[in-house]
Amino acid sequence: MNKTAKRWLYLPVEIRVREFDARLLLACCAVERGYNVVIGMKNGITQHYPVLPRGIIFDRSLSTFREGEFQRMVDWGYHLCSNDEETFAFYITPESVLRQRVSHKSLELTDWYFAWGQKQADMINETYPGHADKIKVLGTYRGDLNLPEFQRSMWGEEVKKLQERFGHFILLPTNFSEVENNIGGRKFTIDQMFEQGAIYTQDEATFFEDFLDHKERNLTAYKDVIPKIQKAFPDHKIVIRPHPGEAHEHWEAFAQKHPGLVVLHEGPVTPWLIAADVVFHHGCSTGLETFLLGKPSIPYHPHLNLVHDVHLSTKIGPIVETEEDFLELMKIAIEGGELPRDDISWLNDYIVLPDGERLISDHIVDAFDELDVAPERMSAFSYLPARLKIYARRQLNTFKRRVKRMLGGKIEPSRHTKRWGYMTPEDVLGFISIFQDVTGRFDGVKVEKLPYGQVFCLYKGD
Repeated sequence: MNKTAKRWLYLPVEIRVREFDARLLLACCAVERGYNVVIGMKNGITQHYPVLPRGIIFDRSLSTFREGEFQRMVDWGYHLCSNDEETFAFYITPESVLRQRVSHKSLELTDWYFAWGQKQADMINETYPGHADKIKVLGTYRGDLNLPEFQRSMWGEEVKKLQERFGHFILLPTNFSEVENNIGGRKFTIDQMFEQGAIYTQDEATFFEDFLDHKERNLTAYKDVIPKIQKAFPDHKIVIRPHPGEAHEHWEAFAQKHPGLVVLHEGPVTPWLIAADVVFHHGCSTGLETFLLGKPSIPYHPHLNLVHDVHLSTKIGPIVETEEDFLELMKIAIEGGELPRDDISWLNDYIVLPDGERLISDHIVDAFDELDVAPERMSAFSYLPARLKIYARRQLNTFKRRVKRMLGGKIEPSRHTKRWGYMTPEDVLGFISIFQDVTGRFDGVKVEKLPYGQVFCLYKGD
């Protein structure tokens, strides 16, 4: 690694197939400006903040329940920035999304908050006045990879392989993790909402219980309609891609009762969306992404509830409530027809899209450049007490695993490891080479694996 003092940027990734490729593009834009960038498994990065060179942390949210964590980051000398990964997921009311995803305290600790669109910025400014100067309306860095040139270069071969593997297929990216999980079912979901500040009162808990009932009714309706899709379109496979938070075995058990169904969660979702003839969903973020990719997307809402069904991917439509209308629209999409859709010019208020001239990632790095971040070197001996504490924790965890193995216990990978899998520096360089081909940029970017698990450092070689 280059030993010259540089500004540092940290890009923790929670779910690799959802975030890594887009964050890697952002990393390349930053390295081009002279930053050293650390990117990789979230836990592998965050537990080492005490011993890493101080710089900018680009976090995935400013969640209220993490205020203590953010305070420690700032106390250690880091600058905090965020572009919320889940801005358009379901929440009880606009107030509850703000309580859960952001707070006065987290905004006070933040240097920049990058809003997806003006609507989100206005909502935050009205609820938490006094922080308008910290909010930049830039969109989401993940939107860069929706540009056609990235789609072709990044996913062309993968799309071809999927189509050769499955032929013509219909894709269902599921979105029922609140009720279809193995962590604790509905009770876990309610407890988590209380813990994260989305629910404060019993009335709100009752409201959310009604939302969970609504989810379960729709889950049942989806399982009812899938065999009818199979019958109506026998030349198409149906591929079910479970949400990362769902218990996949529930869908696998369902597929055993309906031969021909495919249940898989492999790789990034984008090539699957492009390869499918049509995507149907129940208020899922991938529905919005499918639309932005220019592919047919149908939000099926057999129990439409305008209080609960508020996701943007639902609002862009076309919303379908009956099985008959749903199958008719699916037929139109499969035959290459245009789906009926109301005027959606209002969407521009919710999300800023790449302008084709500069990447959203470039605009975000512009904002990073405005911060007063001192260059630092990576030192193997900095913050020795913190390093000793981390080493002791690792040794204790290793000891526990050995004892469990000796007693005949099964050693399961952690939830974070399951979400990540395994990557090498060569894998990372493979993505970067695609970015280089598309943009004509990022020559000389080097990759080194750090001793923190699936964590990598990107820097400009001499």
